[in-house]
Amino acid sequence: MVTFLIYRLTTFGANFNFQDCSNSLKEAFFDFFVVQKDLKVVKLYLNDFPFVQQLMFHILENYTSLRELSINSIHAIEFSTHKLTQFMKLISNLECLTLGSCLKGPDTLPEPLTNKLAVEKLSLEGYIVNSREELLRYILQHCSNVKHLQLWNNSDEMLQHIFRTMV
Repeated sequence: MVTFLIYRLTTFGANFNFQDCSNSLKEAFFDFFVVQKDLKVVKLYLNDFPFVQQLMFHILENYTSLRELSINSIHAIEFSTHKLTQFMKLISNLECLTLGSCLKGPDTLPEPLTNKLAVEKLSLEGYIVNSREELLRYILQHCSNVKHLQLWNNSDEMLQHIFRTMV
């Protein structure tokens, strides 16, 4: 087991290149985020880290005071209906969210949440597949506070929808 000195970090950013991610390395990485209780900003570039989705949920579940989350990875983030609902609830207090991964939506989207998200800056930098338009519309319908929006790989129809509903 790896022991971390307990620093009172409020911001953590790192670029990790995992060639061979052993269980002990994965465990140490997750333990780091258990120990750091004061984080408000987390920015990670995780190259070849196969546990991106698991780590993202781990961070969101452990940091209720988190204000900014940025995760970039070559690995996809796949949402079931339940996981998408859980994700939307967990990001409800974030001010800034950047996901630079391919997002795969569920076959059936959950019912809209009653609460809107606090997100003011939203950047979805990867492809969105499986219900592509529907997943993006679902996320955007909860983001009435967005002041800065960055999307990649969108159709003309999606851009028209954004201009009609958000501009």
